[in-house]
Amino acid sequence: MTKNDRGLTLSVSLLCLLFLTHYVAIKLYFYWSFWWFDILMHILSAMAVSLTAFFYLQGSNRVFSIRQLFSRTIFAVLAISVLWEIYEFFAGVTFSTMEMYYLDTAIDLVMDIVGGFIGMAIAYGASRA
Repeated sequence: MTKNDRGLTLSVSLLCLLFLTHYVAIKLYFYWSFWWFDILMHILSAMAVSLTAFFYLQGSNRVFSIRQLFSRTIFAVLAISVLWEIYEFFAGVTFSTMEMYYLDTAIDLVMDIVGGFIGMAIAYGASRA
């Protein structure tokens, strides 16, 4: 198993663990009981998406420059983040007022970008080691 395969396996495993954590958190009302839990989950899930995208792209048959890897990875993070926010809106798991919804969405997207950059830094460091 190559270093890239291990990175991709680890990142996909992290995504699965986060989906399980999300499910348990909904059942136990963590999102409503702990104000910081949603922020933490957005950062961690964006890190996992970033790691997955980075290792997937790096392991593809195509050769990418580091700039291309970073831009495509952050695009993947943003695309999934926006899709998640659309899902939250249509699933009705948003705050009651539209003003709070806009603020929550903005905070979520910023935390996703932060998590995406952290994930890219980790992936880049792991790929260089």
